[in-house]
Formats: sequence, structure tokens, C-alpha cells
Amino acid sequence: MIRVFLFLILLSAPAWAMQDPREALADPTQERRAQALFHDLRCVVCQNQTIAESDAAIARDMRKLVRDRIESGATDSDIINELHRNYGDFVLMTPPLDPRTWILWGMPVLILVIGGFVAARSLRRASTMDDPS
Repeated sequence: MIRVFLFLILLSAPAWAMQDPREALADPTQERRAQALFHDLRCVVCQNQTIAESDAAIARDMRKLVRDRIESGATDSDIINELHRNYGDFVLMTPPLDPRTWILWGMPVLILVIGGFVAARSLRRASTMDDPS
């Protein structure tokens, strides 16, 4: 009995993943634009999910806002700027490069430089230990 139940749940999974057809824009070009924007915007209540991935009510509202703005003729940058004004830097999946985020952008480079320095030093020390002269 449990196998039948699990099979029915598995069988119905694609239906859960379907998008509500009333949400999609009629123009396929505009819908592609909206989908691209959905992947550039973070859900403000979910941990590291785009609004395309999130099922939260706020993400649905943000998707609706993006679609409404696209239908009214707003540019992508207008839409992103509006959401950035309302929700701050957190809403952007790629944070802007400004003095407040320099450490965020510079940390990977700094880690690579330090790692390279440590690796070079270890290799040099290992080669001097192997050399008997």
C-alpha cells in the first residue's frame, strides 16, 4: 500500500512543478525577458534562491511586479532599479561593485594570493629539505 502511495506522489510531482499559466506573459519574447530577470533577482525571504526558484508569496509578488512592468514597457534596468530601491542590495543576485562591497569582491582574489604564497613557500621548503647539499 505504501508503495502505491509513494508511486502516486512521484507520478504527480510534475504537476506540482508546473507554472500557473495565468502568470505567464502572452508574448514569448517578454516572457523570456521576465524569466531572465527572475534569475537575476533574489527572493528576500529565502536563503539564496532566485525569485524564479522560490515558492514564497513575496517571490510570486515580485514575479508579478516584473511581468507587470515588462507589459507596461519598462526596461530591465528600470525594473531592477525599482526592486533595488525597495529591497536594497540583497535583492540582487550579483551585488554592485562599490566601496561597501569591495571586500566581498576582493576576498576571493586575496584568498588565491595567500594560498599561492603558502603553496610556493611549502614547495620551496620541501625542496630544500630534499636537497642534501
